[in-house]
Amino acid sequence: MLKALVTGASGGLGKSLSIALLEQKYDVYALGRNREKLDALESMGCKTLECDFLVRGWFDEVVKFCPDVSVLINNAGTFPLRNLEGSTLADFDSCFEVNVRTPYRFMQEYVPKMHKQGYGRVVNVLSSSAFAGSADTGIFYVHRTC
Repeated sequence: MLKALVTGASGGLGKSLSIALLEQKYDVYALGRNREKLDALESMGCKTLECDFLVRGWFDEVVKFCPDVSVLINNAGTFPLRNLEGSTLADFDSCFEVNVRTPYRFMQEYVPKMHKQGYGRVVNVLSSSAFAGSADTGIFYVHRTC
């Protein structure tokens, strides 16, 4: 059975993708921050892990939970509504950690394993805000244009 790891699976697109993959008979590993919403996915057949990418130690916990995958969907993201003047370096660092560094770490971990097993797919979910930012999305806009 093919395995899929979906980040940001607690709601929205991540939840929908997790359900669609289950319907296609994937073994789905769903990551998110909302335990209650993850429990709903678990009741449908997903394996779930509550995880906050800003808390130290999360990466090793995820790799132990899901050591290899066939499909990686980097869907998690943070969208701080602050203009550049009202934001701090800590705001920037948090946004960068979730939106840029986390998908990179997952790809670095899982892509070599995909090559070894002869199959793999990576989907990085982005935002149209990279093309149409606003004054209140300054930090997010910077990350989604990298």
